[in-house]
Amino acid sequence: MKCGLLLTLSHSYQVTRRTDEHQCRAELGYLLASQYWGRGIMTKAVKLVLGTIFGDMKGLERLEALVLVQNVGSQRVLEKAGFTKEGILKKYMIHKGKISDMVMYSFISADN
Repeated sequence: MKCGLLLTLSHSYQVTRRTDEHQCRAELGYLLASQYWGRGIMTKAVKLVLGTIFGDMKGLERLEALVLVQNVGSQRVLEKAGFTKEGILKKYMIHKGKISDMVMYSFISADN
């Protein structure tokens, strides 16, 4: 079972965390319509989330985000927001019928 927070405007993001009281991490996901790409909208939204999420989610120490290797724009969003690139997860998921590699990013509460 997971719980989450979802904001929907012309763009959206979601922070999902397991309901286990011993869980200290959450996952960040977001989606932005292509006509809004390149305007800094999602970078601002992610920074806003970081500004409040660690205070709002008790015990949260780590926020993770997974990005397709070829999604350079999303990688830039996370890097501009202060996330750290941890590495590549080989053959991690199926995306559009193909096995794809993902890049793991993290933001640690001490970074905030």
